[in-house]
Amino acid sequence: MPLAIGTSRDRDFIPSFGEYIIISKEYWDAAPDAGREDTLFHELGHCILNRVHTTKLLPMWDGTYRPASLMYPTDFPGIIYLEYRKEYIDELFENAPFYIKHRLMENGPIKATK
Repeated sequence: MPLAIGTSRDRDFIPSFGEYIIISKEYWDAAPDAGREDTLFHELGHCILNRVHTTKLLPMWDGTYRPASLMYPTDFPGIIYLEYRKEYIDELFENAPFYIKHRLMENGPIKATK
């Protein structure tokens, strides 16, 4: 099932909202919590951090590879996301503008979902 997810900066479409994220109801209803979380971080990476997709891969202990970033262009298994969650979130925000990092520090660490 395609994710049918996207972001937009088309302020004429929903002028009072500015940047926004559209997520298909079918995807959201079927996705596990980890899939929902990594999808939101990915889309926020586009909207807030101006990140683009990257296809960089990192080797894993078993000789396979995993995405190096949440900005990977396609969905990947939730078990990989959960195992490397802290690394993915750290990588997502490592080059974020100071005001975003400062705001995150004020609010404390991002809490894991269930």
